[in-house]
Amino acid sequence: MLMTALELVLFTALFATFAGSVGYCWNHYRSLGK
Repeated sequence: MLMTALELVLFTALFATFAGSVGYCWNHYRSLGK
């Protein structure tokens, strides 16, 4: 199935936001544990 440019941009933005928040929480949790 071919994605439109808009869908690709939205998916990329959503994934980047999710990955960013997960990475931020993980770093915060690690720094909290030390």
